[in-house]
Amino acid sequence: MTGKPQSIDRTLSRAKTHARKGDLAEAEALYRDVLARFPQNQRALSGLREITSEVLDHKRSALKRRARPTAEGPDPARSACIRGQQLLAGGDAAGAEAAYAEAIAADPACAEAHGGRSAALRQLGRTAEAADCARQAILLKPSLPMAHVNLGCALVALDQPQDALTSFAAAMKLNPNYAETYVNTAEALMMLGKHDEALSSYDIALKLSPETPEIHNKLGAALYAMGRHAEALVALEAARSRAPEASAVQNNIGAVLGAMGDRKSAAGHFARAIAIRPDYAEAHFNLCNHRKHEANDPHLDEMRALLARKDLPALDRIFLDFGLGKALEDAGRWEESFARYQEGNSLRKRESGYSLRTDLALFSRIRAAFPEAGPPAIPENPGDGPRPVFVLGMPRSGTSLIEQILASHSSVHGAGELEFMARAAGRALGLEGASLDGPVTAEQLCLVRDEYRAELAKLGIARPVVVDKMPLNFRFVGFIAAAMPEARIIHVERDPVATCWSIFKHRFTSRGNGYAYDLEDLGRYFRLYRALMAFWHQRFPGRILDVNYEHLTENQEADSRRMIAHAGLDWEDACLDFHQTRRAVMTASAAQVRRKMYRGSSEAWHNYEPWLGPLKAALAD
Repeated sequence: MTGKPQSIDRTLSRAKTHARKGDLAEAEALYRDVLARFPQNQRALSGLREITSEVLDHKRSALKRRARPTAEGPDPARSACIRGQQLLAGGDAAGAEAAYAEAIAADPACAEAHGGRSAALRQLGRTAEAADCARQAILLKPSLPMAHVNLGCALVALDQPQDALTSFAAAMKLNPNYAETYVNTAEALMMLGKHDEALSSYDIALKLSPETPEIHNKLGAALYAMGRHAEALVALEAARSRAPEASAVQNNIGAVLGAMGDRKSAAGHFARAIAIRPDYAEAHFNLCNHRKHEANDPHLDEMRALLARKDLPALDRIFLDFGLGKALEDAGRWEESFARYQEGNSLRKRESGYSLRTDLALFSRIRAAFPEAGPPAIPENPGDGPRPVFVLGMPRSGTSLIEQILASHSSVHGAGELEFMARAAGRALGLEGASLDGPVTAEQLCLVRDEYRAELAKLGIARPVVVDKMPLNFRFVGFIAAAMPEARIIHVERDPVATCWSIFKHRFTSRGNGYAYDLEDLGRYFRLYRALMAFWHQRFPGRILDVNYEHLTENQEADSRRMIAHAGLDWEDACLDFHQTRRAVMTASAAQVRRKMYRGSSEAWHNYEPWLGPLKAALAD
């Protein structure tokens, strides 16, 4: 279909007219065209059911004999495809996968069946198989837009957003009027940190289909990920006004409200999402992280029952494992809690394919880029934007608390965990192109500086100082120190076992945390981190301020004053009352930074000590 997209009402009316005249093949094609863009459209689903029923009534005996298809209606493969589409739209991915497999058995050359099975497999968490099915569909019928879309979606799930964009572009070329393709493209662009391009893609999707709730919902989720919470709520309310009973919308509204500090309202939205869809694993996980659970809380058994299901997709199982692990921790059920955290991490490691060798090679390349002779000098260019303060260290080490203290100053904007430096330095290191072989060059340092500042400028920060608290920037201290002499660096340290345990029980959404899914990997990675920080202190003496989390909790004012001074700021008493600062916090520490200084978090791991032998051994090696 080219030119202007037809209205949904008009397409559905045409489909009904064709069905009434007995032209079932044309009616089916029109219904499927609608469902390709709007999988939940009830009129299209109902129309397909009527076609299927009519065909079966008139052709039942022929279907049983696997008779040759006639012009009067769908053949067995087509009927199975229709059934698969209905099951998939109804949320039964396992049933849909079986129906599409039946269609493939009836007609191995049916591209639509392979494409549909790809979508079902992806929902079941079998993403590698989903990609293979989509590729088979493309081989059979390169002109099938949704086959390219399904491949792109599978590649997104496999953390290959750049390749996914190629697939989505192929789909757009075949049919530029599928709104969902632009939504998928936006999601891949978000993964690559190309926020402006992602928003442009959402704009196109909304122009093509302004009344589709899911587009408003996904736009809201994207704005939330960008930290634009007020705009996110506007988009999510637009989605809710169009679909009041959409569980995903309720869940996303809860996430935004939680980041803004309204945990009670957030929990209410998560509970509402679960009431609408009792098997909504992500909402269960979010609810667990927004309220406390007692040992007799019925929510525990609800999650246990879901985990007992054999057909539970891997992603849902991971959400429930981490959610139930946290709820059981609230209830003091340490052994069962550990088992759930362990299982969730095992599943994540299995799907990630992570190997510590990857990070060993990366850290070696980083060291080689900054030899003892020192980095090359680059022309001074402080720029016009805010001066960055980098707060870094291991995840879960206290970086959110440090950011909150700094952001309580009237001259400071807390920007959260920005991926700008990881992308800029990653390109210089050859993670996204030609490999850096040997010391970093002045040209590369200038590119890192200019790219980081350009991305920072897009945030429109008015205050003179900005905090970037991406913990894993500890890997790129050399680039920060050499490319931006005006930048300040604060390194947060915390008890090794406390840090690693807090990482292990946290379900990360950001990339680059594959080491977190195994206790032995965690211990070894922590040692890599500690050695690299010692290396940075040697290469850039005086540039890094170390702050010990446990010492900070016992010496709040003294350490806070040290940090403010290191950031080049005059002291303000508001930095002591950081818990009263109203700002959105998107990390798992959102609740902690809104309370007064808490002194017991580094001792919580002792409840799990009987099961932490592999971690402690790896830390001690």
